[in-house]
Amino acid sequence: MVFWCSTSIGNVMPQQRCAIFAQLGSCKQLFENGFQTPVGEGRAIYSNRMTGEYDADYGKALAAFRANFPALSEAYDYCVIDTPPAWSWINFAALMVCDDLIVPVELGPFGPDSTKQLSNSIQTVNQKGRRTPIRIAGLVANRVKANDRNQLAMLDELKAKIGRNLFATHLPDRAHYSQAVQAGVPVWRFDKDVRASLPPMRAFLEEAMERIKS
Repeated sequence: MVFWCSTSIGNVMPQQRCAIFAQLGSCKQLFENGFQTPVGEGRAIYSNRMTGEYDADYGKALAAFRANFPALSEAYDYCVIDTPPAWSWINFAALMVCDDLIVPVELGPFGPDSTKQLSNSIQTVNQKGRRTPIRIAGLVANRVKANDRNQLAMLDELKAKIGRNLFATHLPDRAHYSQAVQAGVPVWRFDKDVRASLPPMRAFLEEAMERIKS
């Protein structure tokens, strides 16, 4: 689980935005009693340095997280929670507190099953962990290969099937995503490839904000 918390970007130049994130350490402090709200941070990241510390008694961790999470609104305008696709109590925690949910969809043989599993997970959280249902901002096709005819055909089928529930923009597959994971560095270190993927990412983020605001 990774948290990206931010206030308004303002007049900060695009090339500076990634450099001014404050590292706030592990997000596990949000799952413990005594959480202190950060002060004076414009943009910040809680990293995913969790190694199963709470798996044996995740009920207490969920209770602490539910109590702590609202405090972030005192310091930030937006909070983006990014979790792994596999279902766990961590994902339950994220779905328990989110206002809006954007669902990434993989255009491959396992994509439909993954989406169905997420749908079941949403239903579970709505029934057991929330007072109001999760708002679905939409589905976005992720890691789309421009030269893969099968993927492009699946994308067209998905558009025809779910209409405006699918984002008009999609996220292309880029080599630097996996390279960054393997090298253990931020994706923006790969300058050339990042510049090529900036327009679709920006279009996706703009559409996401429009959907969330509406």
